[in-house]
Amino acid sequence: MSTSTTDERAPLLDTTPIRVAYTGNKFVDPRGPYLRWPNVVLAAVGGVLIDKVFGVARGAVIFCFFIVIGQIVFGIGGWFRLIWLMNVGRFIFGIGGESLSSAQNAYAVSWFFGKQLNFVFGLQLSFARVGSLVNLNTIHPIYDSLDNNLSGPHRIGATLLIAVSTCIVSFISGLCLWWLDIRRRRVLLEDEPNAAVDIVHLRGK
Repeated sequence: MSTSTTDERAPLLDTTPIRVAYTGNKFVDPRGPYLRWPNVVLAAVGGVLIDKVFGVARGAVIFCFFIVIGQIVFGIGGWFRLIWLMNVGRFIFGIGGESLSSAQNAYAVSWFFGKQLNFVFGLQLSFARVGSLVNLNTIHPIYDSLDNNLSGPHRIGATLLIAVSTCIVSFISGLCLWWLDIRRRRVLLEDEPNAAVDIVHLRGK
């Protein structure tokens, strides 16, 4: 889901709303460096936080929360034609984006084994591309369907805020996985009480 909102700007490049990102004749990308710079270091930092502090389940939920908040701030910035606020939103989004990928990989390794892993990793990549594909084919029609009385910035802001729904779905999925992970570990403890199961994860991390 995060991939969908990461790529949401691309289908709108030929529409009025991206005028919010123009200053004179110079195009200002409201996404690029502010989304990418955090990922230079925070993908690694996120992995360490998952291993040492949060645990997989809690880490995934926290990073999903950053994505939701970042997208909301980005949409509000578009609504009010505030480029700096859009940049802040993408920066917050970037904090959660790649770190969430680390959590996904950690889930895959803890839930699947051996040859299953190749399929699961491939499935993760496929769904990431599905997110991009869905975005490319829906975000422009959503923009076109909005009331023509909305001004350019308000129309793009509404479109971006509608896209928050996909982030919320991702957040809810993270909560569901947290519950399933707790249940799985309890079952493992019941079946193999002498097994070395990470009790920290059982407590919700």
